[in-house]
Amino acid sequence: MKGLFRFSMFLILILIVLTAGVLYIRPTQPLDMSYKDIVWKDKLIEMVETRQPEITLTNTDLNNLAKMGIAKALEEKDIPVSITGAEFRFEGNNVSVDFNAKWGFLTAGGTAKFQMEYSEGKLRLSPVSLFVKQIPISPDKLGLVPMDIDLATYLPSIIHISQVDFEDRYIKVRISADWMAILQYLQTL
Repeated sequence: MKGLFRFSMFLILILIVLTAGVLYIRPTQPLDMSYKDIVWKDKLIEMVETRQPEITLTNTDLNNLAKMGIAKALEEKDIPVSITGAEFRFEGNNVSVDFNAKWGFLTAGGTAKFQMEYSEGKLRLSPVSLFVKQIPISPDKLGLVPMDIDLATYLPSIIHISQVDFEDRYIKVRISADWMAILQYLQTL
């Protein structure tokens, strides 16, 4: 009888610890995956008005592009974890991502950090760290590997990137401009 009582208490203790763990990792902030398309016409008009062959992508623009990229990547890959919400913060060439994820019945909130580099038309995001709440997890254990993003796929076809500069809270995309092609493009919109 004592053995059965101890076993029951052990099972109750395990259940309490598991429940506490599940409650601890739950997301604390509401995040979603909604995004808006960038209005390239406005960006191009601004570029023509300033006569500077550069487009500034703000934190909001970058957040929308990143969510669009995640949504597209999640459609293409069969992974057991789904990202239910994200918010990106860009600081120079560093990106912090607060995320909410779901795996089966478990939901969790966390933060991933990446470092960005631009080379040969591609933006490379290399994972630096991953935390579920304050619990550090090796990024490669969850399949986070360096990702290459072709920025040209998100830009109108008339824009050809020559350089990308990482500023404090935005990215400046310098382009090689065919001004006549840009003006013709703007007239079609």
